[in-house]
Amino acid sequence: MAAAFATYFDLVNLAEENHRVRLLRQEIDEKYPEPVAESIGDAIATLKARGLTRAQASALLENLSIEMVLTAHPTEARRRTVLSKLHRISTLLERVSLGKPSQRERDEIQVALHTEISTLWLTERARTVTPAVADEVRTGLYFVNEVFWNALPVIYDDLERALQRHYPGLGVKHTWLRLASWIGGDRDGNPYVTSEVTAETLHLHRGLAVENHRRTLQELSRRLSVSSLRFPPPAELTGWIDSRRPFPSHAAYIEAATPTNPTVWYSPCWPPTWRMPRAII
Repeated sequence: MAAAFATYFDLVNLAEENHRVRLLRQEIDEKYPEPVAESIGDAIATLKARGLTRAQASALLENLSIEMVLTAHPTEARRRTVLSKLHRISTLLERVSLGKPSQRERDEIQVALHTEISTLWLTERARTVTPAVADEVRTGLYFVNEVFWNALPVIYDDLERALQRHYPGLGVKHTWLRLASWIGGDRDGNPYVTSEVTAETLHLHRGLAVENHRRTLQELSRRLSVSSLRFPPPAELTGWIDSRRPFPSHAAYIEAATPTNPTVWYSPCWPPTWRMPRAII
């Protein structure tokens, strides 16, 4: 019965979050291009309306610094498998409520929802053993990967857009929003947080960043297909590329296959045979 109620509340919370997102997007559409209440754009517009001068805004931005810190929560017993299932259910709900699927697609989504909810119910929610520090680190990185990795750039973009609208030419040149974590590195008396655990924690963090950047750069390399015959690249770019010769074998192969696409010769990605170490997975 406890498991049934836990699953029920998970699903109810997803439905509520989906409803709130739908209402928020509706409000954004109704007010666009004006910002919605309590947004970054609304904050900058309010400061402008209250007489904040350009010089004052510049001074304020120079001291802008926000750091969000993730803390360890040993009581979080849900497995990442369960979190992933809830994320997929949320994505399916979004497809129904925010998109305009055909009736066939709605039927397919309903079947997919039934499948995900069934497997969620049949999956053990909690670990059978107390999670190790590395498990807590991986759980924290799950949220970094699924939430913060995509949300933080949007926040940066919102601030830049608001500043360009109300204080043209003004911007923040330094990194003002950071994400930190105590998980795996804090020395609060936990005897299991050793120097070896902290080293593994750093390895996991770097691995996540490397993998995500690699994926992004691979996608970017597929977009940078401008032909040098139609738009000659600037001398700075060709000089930068030539300074990195000889290329890795993978990049050399791309250069030979696409001689008129210098922007993709030196791809900062690893060869296709490169795989993420199992310690990171």
